[in-house]
Amino acid sequence: MNYVKGDATYPISDLDGPKIIIHCCNNKRAWGAGFVLAVSKKFPEPEIVYRTKMDMKLGNMALVQVEDNIYVANLIAQDGYFSRYNRKTCFVDYDALETAFKHLLDAIVEQGMQNVSIHGPRIGAGLAGGDWTRIAAILDKCFVQNNIPVTIYDLHSVN
Repeated sequence: MNYVKGDATYPISDLDGPKIIIHCCNNKRAWGAGFVLAVSKKFPEPEIVYRTKMDMKLGNMALVQVEDNIYVANLIAQDGYFSRYNRKTCFVDYDALETAFKHLLDAIVEQGMQNVSIHGPRIGAGLAGGDWTRIAAILDKCFVQNNIPVTIYDLHSVN
């Protein structure tokens, strides 16, 4: 796994294949905080798919083509979100995240994508409250161990 300083909505890869931007979505059809704001600003299609076409079952995934060689994967892996009515601290469902990653792997194979790379922020570890070490291990298991490179973007330096 490669860590870089930058914006995940501008994926960079030495490979000439598709670049897939991953992000965690909640199962309540609420889209309006965190990384999704940057996604929507640059690519409106993933939000439209999320709000109108996706089944909100944990573990589901929708792969949305947003440019010629760039896709966004909406991953339903967050059970709810923080609000004045819901104050739990972790909303990531790790099993659902792994299931969504497996659905993404299936889509990569089904669509015959070659030289594909995965890009994203530290999904699930921000507003969703997940443990990045645990999430990184799932990314490694699902993608890196299947020879699919993963680049994680931090907007600012991480100590």
